[in-house]
Amino acid sequence: MFQGAITYPDLSCNSVATINTNGLYFEADVIPNCHTACPLQYVWYHDEVITTNYPNTSYYFRNLGEHEVCYYIISSLWGLTDLSCQTINLTEPDPTLCNADFSVEALSGTSDTQNVIFNNQSIGASSFRLQFGDNTETYTVPQTLNHLYTNGTYEVCLTALGNQIGDKTCKTITIPLPPAVGINVMDNSSCVLMPVVTQQSTTLLFNAKQAQNSFIPR
Repeated sequence: MFQGAITYPDLSCNSVATINTNGLYFEADVIPNCHTACPLQYVWYHDEVITTNYPNTSYYFRNLGEHEVCYYIISSLWGLTDLSCQTINLTEPDPTLCNADFSVEALSGTSDTQNVIFNNQSIGASSFRLQFGDNTETYTVPQTLNHLYTNGTYEVCLTALGNQIGDKTCKTITIPLPPAVGINVMDNSSCVLMPVVTQQSTTLLFNAKQAQNSFIPR
């Protein structure tokens, strides 16, 4: 026979999270108000990654737009004590601080493929991710970069990340691209430079001392 009921402490944390965003960059800090001396664990969750064990978190999202962000606070003794979710909207950052941009030019190619050069024109960024649209990508993006495509249409995306700021831009390209000025798009045929032969006689003079040996070929 129980002499009394078991009571549990008030586990409602009534936590408050502060969220800041700058383009693709996201950071948040949660302040718990849990009435428990037990250690707390934190789990941050959103549509791209899960992080644990810290009341604060930071992350570069892969895409602008809306994302749902959730955090859990877990007591080592009582289990889940708080859960909160909210939707954030990541918008373009100030382009004077961080701007992802690139241009595309045709190099050479065949009837089925084309070599394309990308010119990285981003500002305010120190790291990059270039997605070529053909299921390949690179995180090493110098000022100029070549890539070989087969004929078709591709969505190419460049992500530019700076210090707690990030931007992303995408462009659709169709291969083959028209050639740039002064650049030829070649096919599979071989080209041979042939001399032009005329019937006009040509006089070859060597030097003054040998002038008497000059001749007219026939």
